[in-house]
Amino acid sequence: MAFTADTTRETISALKRCINALQEENSELQGISKSSAKRPDKYLCSGRVIRWLVTLHDRVEDLVNEGDRRACLELEGDTTANLEELGGCLK
Repeated sequence: MAFTADTTRETISALKRCINALQEENSELQGISKSSAKRPDKYLCSGRVIRWLVTLHDRVEDLVNEGDRRACLELEGDTTANLEELGGCLK
């Protein structure tokens, strides 16, 4: 009976070593595939996040128009050289 218990213990130990070796090999292979995978453009992801946040608040066109309106208000006090440089503002 003791011989069977020792054999089973050895078999279990050998299988555990095999599992550990395969897990290490698997993690190495996954690391290679992850690094070789094409990553999405960070500006594309940022744009998606910005668009998502904007849709929670307002439409993109409204925010752009508001930004243009505020830029025009700031330029009203400036010299005409700045207006010529920007091409004028629509009201």
